[in-house]
Amino acid sequence: LAGRPCWLAAHTEAGEEEVVAELHAALAPHLPGLLTLVLPSGQERCAAVLEVFRGQGLATARWSDKPRSYSSLDVLLVDELEQLSLIYR
Repeated sequence: LAGRPCWLAAHTEAGEEEVVAELHAALAPHLPGLLTLVLPSGQERCAAVLEVFRGQGLATARWSDKPRSYSSLDVLLVDELEQLSLIYR
């Protein structure tokens, strides 16, 4: 993530991801390179959450997909709970 501004929306519930997407869109012009990390409550919701962000036109990937580059992402969906301590650091 090397110097990129980022923030975490943790344990989001259904309906909150739309708010997170709107907030990302509002902040991004003021914080170039902004990366939003999203940890949905309930890992079974990950596919639906992914579509919320992609539907808003945000470049989104799952952590478990191990993207080659994070530089082009707007949103990183944290779908591996084992990574949570790393993210909180």
